[in-house]
Amino acid sequence: KSHPWSNYIRWHSKVYDRRLLKLIDSRENFNLIDRIKLPSDYYANLYLYKIPKMKKGELSLKIFNGKIKIFYRDREITKDTGITLEFSYNNRTHGYSGAIWDFYNISPHQVKMAAEWPDPGIIQSTIITMDPEKKNTINVKVRLESPRDITLTSWYINSLISDRYKEWIRPFFKRVFKDISPLSNPNSFEALDLDYIGPNIVGIRENAREELPALLFKNSDAEMPMRAGVSNTNYYHNARCIYVTAASEIRLQAGMPKDVLDMNITVLDDSGLKKAISEIEEGMSK
Repeated sequence: KSHPWSNYIRWHSKVYDRRLLKLIDSRENFNLIDRIKLPSDYYANLYLYKIPKMKKGELSLKIFNGKIKIFYRDREITKDTGITLEFSYNNRTHGYSGAIWDFYNISPHQVKMAAEWPDPGIIQSTIITMDPEKKNTINVKVRLESPRDITLTSWYINSLISDRYKEWIRPFFKRVFKDISPLSNPNSFEALDLDYIGPNIVGIRENAREELPALLFKNSDAEMPMRAGVSNTNYYHNARCIYVTAASEIRLQAGMPKDVLDMNITVLDDSGLKKAISEIEEGMSK
């Protein structure tokens, strides 16, 4: 026999609800690595948490407590925290580290995960897919919901990539990344394309010397308009950042989920990137 699970877990003075217990008690996200005998015919199982991951060809992905990391030919092309999602409410930023994470339906081509922030009670559902029909493409979909009416002042997804990337391109617009200075503002990122007006598409030129492939970020508006941009992080993170942010406040109604993100990230070479951007430019010129 084994000890029954508590009705709650208290950790760092916080009380977590049954969503976390469901994650732990399901066992599906853990590997049993040892069993320790206790007095009175009890025993304790020692589990190691499985890292959700996917792989298709030379492209692979791993998720570490809400942080999405992308690898190509076994080399990481994201950097630092990788791809993370955050929102602001009541003058406070809520990030991945303050959420309770639940991973489920982990398959070779898809991972579904839910994050809950006990205060203010926001639940964020994320579906990450490697579409078998699309070469070297990762799709990220995000839905928000709340048990009460609430307004988020901002929401965004940051994709931190290697600082070894040197050039970026958007339809009718291209630039060279600035160097990240040790004297940069430690509390903010530096936006590099505030004068850009156009579709939510960002291309990153490959760096062949560093064996870094080209990248194409393409966001489609879900239930509300979004804006994609390019920035440098501060010197602490020392990375390039492609971000997608809500163009306005997000108003959530109690019990009414809202789709906020539908983003593709495609790994390709420079010729493929130029072709993709050119096709978009031709479509805009018609």
